[in-house]
Amino acid sequence: MMEKIALKEKGQITCVAINDITHISCTGYLSTVHTVNNKMITVSKLLKDFDEELSKSGFIRVNYNTLINSKHIETVKRGEKRKITLVNKVEVGVSRRRMYIIRNLFG
Repeated sequence: MMEKIALKEKGQITCVAINDITHISCTGYLSTVHTVNNKMITVSKLLKDFDEELSKSGFIRVNYNTLINSKHIETVKRGEKRKITLVNKVEVGVSRRRMYIIRNLFG
């Protein structure tokens, strides 16, 4: 069975398959859920809440305002400019503190 998450956006509820989410970015109290087909759904839910809910599904907090789905990582760049490129070609910066989690994941 495919796991889904219900997202409330502007009075309507959208169900999205967790595997289809590439990453979730946050600005203040608004989080934007990005999917593999480049759909964006903005909801008023804290990134912290998404982190607690989705950590068992392979989601990793890579910086202060971004949570990524580890299943959609294409490349990891280390060194001075730490970043992850996702399958939909979106690049996400990785904080120095969070890089160890990525290193443990990929060796």
